[in-house]
Amino acid sequence: MTSVAVRGGGSNDDTLQAVAVDGVGAVVAAGYMGTNATFGGVALTTAESSDAVVWKMNAEGTTPKVARGNGTYSRMYGLAVDGAGALVAAGYGSQATNTTFGGVVLTTAGSAILWKVSGEGTTL
Repeated sequence: MTSVAVRGGGSNDDTLQAVAVDGVGAVVAAGYMGTNATFGGVALTTAESSDAVVWKMNAEGTTPKVARGNGTYSRMYGLAVDGAGALVAAGYGSQATNTTFGGVVLTTAGSAILWKVSGEGTTL
């Protein structure tokens, strides 16, 4: 059995809340990052505090994709993978602000969020 462990995050609270495995053995996780952070060598810059994040790590332990939703206190708490390998994350945005998910802008004050990301990291 092969063991793989990687670190992700920055200098503030960075939390992964949900995890799933896709059909080819890639591990995907969703949560939030508190400040600028690096996930498996991919550096992300926060626009606000607590930006939503979805991180994909392949079976070999390298990171092909990380996606960030930028908006004050946007967080992901649930995650699933569909039959085509797309990731669906569920969470919320708690501040009166716009949150951007790959070009899609939402007003998320106190709102539930569903975020679908292709296996290649593009918001659908």
